[in-house]
Amino acid sequence: MLIKYINRILFAMIAALGLLMTYNFTDSAVRKEGIRKAATIALENEDLDFFVPFKYYNNVRLLDEIIEAEDHTLHIMIYEVVLVSRSVTSNEFVFRDGIFFLMEKIEGPSWGEYYSINVVASNNQQQEYLGFQLLDFPIFSTMNPDTAVQFIDRSQFKTGDNIMPITNIEMYLEGMQDPYITIPVNFTNERFGVMNQVIDFYETNGELPEEPFGNVSISTRVEIDSTRWVILALAIYLLVIGALTAFIFTYKKKTLGRKKATIGVEKDIERLGLK
Repeated sequence: MLIKYINRILFAMIAALGLLMTYNFTDSAVRKEGIRKAATIALENEDLDFFVPFKYYNNVRLLDEIIEAEDHTLHIMIYEVVLVSRSVTSNEFVFRDGIFFLMEKIEGPSWGEYYSINVVASNNQQQEYLGFQLLDFPIFSTMNPDTAVQFIDRSQFKTGDNIMPITNIEMYLEGMQDPYITIPVNFTNERFGVMNQVIDFYETNGELPEEPFGNVSISTRVEIDSTRWVILALAIYLLVIGALTAFIFTYKKKTLGRKKATIGVEKDIERLGLK
């Protein structure tokens, strides 16, 4: 009797886990397909600003350069961006400015699964970021390996009260000890103004901007509603689980013991004196 209840509890737990997995998988698949379609259109229209994941940025790029590397032709773009988040302790907005790295591979063979970007400041302070490819598009970016955020925070290059200028961007392919490409840059404090404009707008109006102004651009947001597909997937899953439950706990119970015992079982029963 105890085993029967344990089996039912296990079945219920597995069914609940399957329900959660069905929801997550369907929602993820629909969103991924929506992003794929929007990204395809953006590439066809040569709208590379579409791939900036931050709401506030400057569409006048800090760097916009075609680089002929050893085996590749690469379009390197670096944007000034602003990361806005809520403080955990005060619930106030926290503003941080930084850069966003975007690369389009125009020509050349594929490389390893990962690459890395090393950002070097004028005092030789360095920060390494993990590179990745966006789906199967020829579009690449970087992220902080600890937070998985595509944000290169300028405050990481702070010495005392001063943020040091960024002077070099180095790209390392998987397995390489020396940089595959090195890009000299001069990202001084004077080149960053979007964050202050966003802060000034917020302090003046009591809300964050929703329209572009000054040097502040607003990134494209892809609205994806997965509700219809999630409901359909869950309905199909529940029908299957319902049928399986009825089969296991009703049909199998009714048919239990109706089949004739095998010859071997009958002989065992006779030996035990039960027949």
